[in-house]
Amino acid sequence: MMQNEKPAVYPQPDQPIIATETSSDLEHKVGQVRRRLQNMLGSTLHGVHSSVDAVIRTEQNVEHRLGSLKSQGESLAPNGLYVGVLTLAGLVFTRHRTFPIRWIVPPTVFALSMSYFLPKTTENTVEYYEKIEKQKCPAFAEKRSAGWERVKRFFETGASHFQSTTMMAKDKIVAGIQSLDRSSSSAQPLTQPSSKLI
Repeated sequence: MMQNEKPAVYPQPDQPIIATETSSDLEHKVGQVRRRLQNMLGSTLHGVHSSVDAVIRTEQNVEHRLGSLKSQGESLAPNGLYVGVLTLAGLVFTRHRTFPIRWIVPPTVFALSMSYFLPKTTENTVEYYEKIEKQKCPAFAEKRSAGWERVKRFFETGASHFQSTTMMAKDKIVAGIQSLDRSSSSAQPLTQPSSKLI
């Protein structure tokens, strides 16, 4: 302090405190880890949300498709239950059978019961399957349709042969019964009763 200066009557204001930001390496590393975790969590949540949205869209598409395949004149309440019960019975009854029977019978029972209890819905489902098959695998669709036509021709030929054989057997049985009836009516009785009353 110089001699000419007089001491101040009032205290001087405090000097402003200037804080400088200093950080350690640990703080930088913790911040980096936190930001990475936040990014990973955000991307995971985004993936989960997109997956849930995709599942919901798929469910809505399936529901819409099943609604369009179902025939309006058919009721799913009893008929669908019948199909399910018959398919389950096919699974139960073939549970201890050999491998081919165990794998062939339940789908066959399902297809037959669907075509019997829900014929229009089955027809719509087959048409939709054939359309998808032609779009996705046209070569397989051609082979499958050709094979199915051969199977249908085989069964139609067998059914017509069976029907003609049945008609021939029926005609022969009727002719045999008629000839037996004629021969029995034309034959004379062995003993004729007396016409006189005693």
